[in-house]
Amino acid sequence: MSSTSCEQQTFFGSIHFLSRFLHTVAMIGTPFHIYSLYCILMRSKNSLKVMKWDLLTLHLVNISFHYFISALASPYVMLPAMAGSPFGIMKHFLIPCNVQIYMSTGCLALVVISSPVFYERWYYELFRKKSKTWGRVRKWWIAFHYFGVIGIVGFAASEAPDQAESIDLIFKHLPCLPDYFHTSPIFVLSDKFSTIVIAFTVLVLIVASEDIFFTMLTLLFTSEELHSGKLSTQTFQSQTRFLCKLHLQVLIPLPTLILPLTYAILSIIGDYYNQVFNNLFVISASFHGVVSSLVLIILHSEYRRPLFCFRRNILHVEEIQKDSSSSNAAVVFHRRHSIVVIN
Repeated sequence: MSSTSCEQQTFFGSIHFLSRFLHTVAMIGTPFHIYSLYCILMRSKNSLKVMKWDLLTLHLVNISFHYFISALASPYVMLPAMAGSPFGIMKHFLIPCNVQIYMSTGCLALVVISSPVFYERWYYELFRKKSKTWGRVRKWWIAFHYFGVIGIVGFAASEAPDQAESIDLIFKHLPCLPDYFHTSPIFVLSDKFSTIVIAFTVLVLIVASEDIFFTMLTLLFTSEELHSGKLSTQTFQSQTRFLCKLHLQVLIPLPTLILPLTYAILSIIGDYYNQVFNNLFVISASFHGVVSSLVLIILHSEYRRPLFCFRRNILHVEEIQKDSSSSNAAVVFHRRHSIVVIN
């Protein structure tokens, strides 16, 4: 029997708490997502304009994962068992549990594999755009990555055990599960922990090595062009800063996925069940998309400037004249290049 206690059943471990929190996160994230998409499409200039469509693809992947976790699938997980019960919007459309879980798995895989494609694009634009050979190879390489998501989902489907038998074993192993699990459909992703962990570890190592590879290539060629005089110091610093921003854009939201995945592994290894921590596992993952949008807006001056300019204009609205015998007031708006007076 796992390390658990029936006393752990609290409001914070309930589906009601998880549901309210996830829906709140979805609503809070929506305006940030809309604004960030507007910025990518309408305010991308200079280096950002070159990366516009790749930036859009990466961000849409992050947003999709956010909505899958916070609204569409919304899994109520049962760690240390690799099982759960989705309770999101798709449940009301009678979409089967396994389809929802596989779609969520596919979104997570897309989040993981999108980063090397993103970094390769910047390297390609700087140094390999004129190379026909690289242009042909990269198309196959990118296609392999995105079609690989189908392979990952297929692998997950092949690992799914007999559901009736597995669910019965889970109920015997975890006798203090919330009542919701006894009245709702459950899907067991796998009963082979080691296989899933090894496969996921291999995927992460491959992606991380590709990220490092394209980063080092970009820095190496940039440094060579600087020393050969083909690149000015100012341009070198500008490109290096932009590359740093691209990495921060991926790295800063990463803890929202690393922390829950670390807990999941420790929970399974230690055979530890705590529904409060399970809810925090899902909540942390749901913040990935929100953090990604905020980081995107804050990092790039082209995107954050309108927000600060709007605030500055509001603060500089000054009433300069008010006639005691009239309700009309003269208001002046101080702008960077003009002054507009409204009587």
